[in-house]
Amino acid sequence: MNIRARRGTALLEFAGSLLVVSAAFSGMFQLGYSAYSYNRLVSAVRDGARYASLQPYGSASVDPEFSRTVKRLVVYSDPKPGAAAKPVVPGLTEQNVELIVGDRTMTVTIRNFQIDGLFSKLNVDGRPTVTFPCTNGTGK
Repeated sequence: MNIRARRGTALLEFAGSLLVVSAAFSGMFQLGYSAYSYNRLVSAVRDGARYASLQPYGSASVDPEFSRTVKRLVVYSDPKPGAAAKPVVPGLTEQNVELIVGDRTMTVTIRNFQIDGLFSKLNVDGRPTVTFPCTNGTGK
């Protein structure tokens, strides 16, 4: 085989390997971003459930602002966020956070939310969910 016939093979091999490497990096980015976002959601939900469980028991039914405060804590990592506050995960709103007051427990969960990735969306409806026992107050 002469040199002239082999000139284009390096370019073809490079183009083929570039496609494979690009697909691999894109997939790793998608998986990593989804895991990162889900981990942030888990931490936010845990913080919200912990905060709710430390408040005087019965606050959820007595004070209508209680639920909004817990939801703001989950979404913005702050019970009283400023006007420029950004959610812990892009697209998360207070409507996606659900507070369930049980018998001496507080449960916080995420509803109707999708993590936007590079190529697809990860549906996290009902996940993550965290329950903490109420540790403050006199009970019902």
